[in-house]
Amino acid sequence: MDYLSINNNHLQVVISLRGAEVHSIFDLRNQIEYLWQGDQRYWADRSPLLFPIIGRLRHGVYSHDGKTYSIESPHGFIKSQMFQPTLVMPDRVVLQTESTQETKLQYPFAFRFLVEYRLVDAGLVFSFQIENAGDQPLPFSLGTHSGFRVPLLNDEKFGDYSLMFEYEENPYQVELDGVFLSGKTSAFALQSHRFLPLRHCLFEHEAIILGGIQKKSVSLIDPAGIARWSLYLDDFDYLTLWQPPQTDAPFVCLECWNGLPDPDEAEIDALSQKPGIQTLVPGKTAHFSLQIALL
Repeated sequence: MDYLSINNNHLQVVISLRGAEVHSIFDLRNQIEYLWQGDQRYWADRSPLLFPIIGRLRHGVYSHDGKTYSIESPHGFIKSQMFQPTLVMPDRVVLQTESTQETKLQYPFAFRFLVEYRLVDAGLVFSFQIENAGDQPLPFSLGTHSGFRVPLLNDEKFGDYSLMFEYEENPYQVELDGVFLSGKTSAFALQSHRFLPLRHCLFEHEAIILGGIQKKSVSLIDPAGIARWSLYLDDFDYLTLWQPPQTDAPFVCLECWNGLPDPDEAEIDALSQKPGIQTLVPGKTAHFSLQIALL
């Protein structure tokens, strides 16, 4: 069994055991699929998890205790790991994976990674638990990369939609040079400090990484001005918006990040030097959560 399904009176959610990736968020009330369903023409994934790095290593390698290691896959390797269910209930599932001899060839740290998906009315809660199972500090980044269908109905257009922050915000943008950090930040203007109309041209130069958001809640607004879902990401430092650049992709990714890609120019030797890196001492556990609420 490669997939698990949880449901209640409002939602049905399908999760793959590979990468603990959510494959479907289906609203039983209106029969609408909200999650991007994957298409090789644009992006084959749906909602991968990101660990132990965000983005890419500038040279594909780093050093630890005098040895060189390589993590070539963008956003790390957890998205390709097989998870085992440790708890399965009708509306809740807990999945687990841990370090192996194979993962230690890329990342020489002992860890245990658990993710819980839980339905609360018309909402899906993601809860993450990362345990340092070794005897040395564990450097890591954690993120989500969920793609949401835009538009939701066939007679609508991508540009008919917008994102709305719950309160007035003055975020800053962490600027990229290609896929690496440029070392610069800039003010990111929202309409009335709350709204971002969606346009494909926003993504001509890769992702939009936003920091400095005070109330970390953002909603998708449809052509009628109605909020269709809200994302709550209080435990994450950055909200990143992405779709494949210079395309008409019918989705937008809202990514929750604790961590950042490498800078373009600076030399990063150890993972502990990566921007936004988290560090967990031996025997300790870190907890993070977020929620997607359909409205």
